[in-house]
Amino acid sequence: AVSNSYFTSLIGTYFQNGFAGYSSQPIWFSYVQNGLFSSAFDLISVNSILLNLQSASAIGLTGCSSAIALTSGFSSIQLFQTSNFASTFFAGTSTALELLGTNFGFSNYFASAGCNLALTYLNGMQILGGLSAIDTLSTSFTVLSSTQSAILRFNLYFVDTAAAYGTTFNILANGQSIFSVVLTGAAMYQNIEVQFAFSGVNTQTCALAFSFGSTTNAFQWGIGQLAFTYSDAPCGFILNSATGQYLAISQSYYTSLLQIYLGGAFSGVAVQPCWLGSVLNSAFLNQYDLISINGNFVNFQSLALSTQAALGISSGLGIGIGAGLTSGFGVGLTSLQSSLFATNFFAQTSSVLELVGTGFSYSNFAVTNGVLGITTINSIESLGLFSSSSILTYTLSAAATTQAINVRFLLLVSGACNNAQFVLSANGTGFLTGTDFFRNIEVQFGYAYSSSLA
Repeated sequence: AVSNSYFTSLIGTYFQNGFAGYSSQPIWFSYVQNGLFSSAFDLISVNSILLNLQSASAIGLTGCSSAIALTSGFSSIQLFQTSNFASTFFAGTSTALELLGTNFGFSNYFASAGCNLALTYLNGMQILGGLSAIDTLSTSFTVLSSTQSAILRFNLYFVDTAAAYGTTFNILANGQSIFSVVLTGAAMYQNIEVQFAFSGVNTQTCALAFSFGSTTNAFQWGIGQLAFTYSDAPCGFILNSATGQYLAISQSYYTSLLQIYLGGAFSGVAVQPCWLGSVLNSAFLNQYDLISINGNFVNFQSLALSTQAALGISSGLGIGIGAGLTSGFGVGLTSLQSSLFATNFFAQTSSVLELVGTGFSYSNFAVTNGVLGITTINSIESLGLFSSSSILTYTLSAAATTQAINVRFLLLVSGACNNAQFVLSANGTGFLTGTDFFRNIEVQFGYAYSSSLA
């Protein structure tokens, strides 16, 4: 399910480096990619219901010292178009990947005396195993003095799932508990992620210990597919690449990391973690996924609910209409699909950008009570200017399988208006007040197929 902007999910999952096939991207690209929206300059309608977005003053924590504060004025458009805090982010954040692929090294991992720690196979996958229920596995990572938090993700495997049922799995960081859970599922593995506060001021070594609580059960266990990240952001937050403020993490930290900063995959490694696809798509289930943020577990849907929910996968037609009264206009077509594979997604999805960059074509647009043409507002080439009585139309062709359409654009208003009603006839209505201002507008609506839609 899409909780705010459809295009945040579309970009984060499929177009992290930009909409394919276009030399220019919508000026709202990086802003939408981060997924943080404000009622001061964003209007998002889903099935004719305007979402209740937070106020600008409530957005995130302060962030880095050079963070920018956006307003609804034209000057903010250049800010979220050109600002990029990636270098600031990477200066204080780093990720290590370990226990991936086959025949991987594990010289930094140690087990209890008497344990024969070794590589072993489980269902065709090589893992670090040989651990019994009474063994403790330990390792360590180095952080920076500026580190405020750490994120650990790995897969926990069981050779005998039934024997592990009801036992308590614990993780300590420098002797302090950061994760403890009683295993109640029947899965032979668990995807575990722990986001915890960790200060690098007094020590730059984070020593981790994995173990089960006191138990008489006999079983074998192991781990693999491990990622460890240190960050100078507070626990449960990641830096907004467009504004330099902090974004709150609601599920996996690695979903945001991959979508915003890493282009959908970890760089510098020959093998990606097996959990990459599910994390990138935020596809989590209570039966298999355990994510703890500051000691609080995230609640996901159950497997019983997911079978139907997994069919309703959104697709996008990102038409980035850059306009005088419309700029950065995105349109998305959604089809019912039965899998998460990208090939199926693109087979039933079309994405189009319009009115983006300079000297763009506007042949698919028409206007009543006005004249079509390119104008410049605050150095941005836009389609306009139109009067308050003008009606702008755009026609698109949909596929026979289309069930939903997603439209996004930037509306710029030059001059003053007071409680003026703005109407998108296909769906969505908002009331606007201000002088020389902009609004990021997005409308998601159901659609029954016909040959074209105006």
